[in-house]
Amino acid sequence: MTQKILVLDDDSCMGDFIAGAAEAMGLSCFSTTESAIFLKHLTSDVTLVFLDLVMPATDGVSVLRTLGQMHCKVDIVLMSGASEQAIAFAEATASTLDLCVAGHLKKPFRLKELEAILQKS
Repeated sequence: MTQKILVLDDDSCMGDFIAGAAEAMGLSCFSTTESAIFLKHLTSDVTLVFLDLVMPATDGVSVLRTLGQMHCKVDIVLMSGASEQAIAFAEATASTLDLCVAGHLKKPFRLKELEAILQKS
């Protein structure tokens, strides 16, 4: 079964970067900048989510809370250019919501770091 990846990031170039890397590895990936579209595409066949924590219309922690309410069981990779404390707070929030954080990427990150996460998931 081909992995299906979903990306929510307010920077469409970042989403394109992740999608390009995933597709080069033979994985299916959909990227969006809007949380409503993200949630619409979050189906049972999605195996991995990349979630930006800092976005203008909504923040990643709010999306995590929504995922918790949905009892989402997909692996989540948190992404942020914010401080390590912000990432740690989001990881702790995800844990209290019974969500599975598969890793995090501190922006800007390199292709090698992204590929490492894609390979292990």
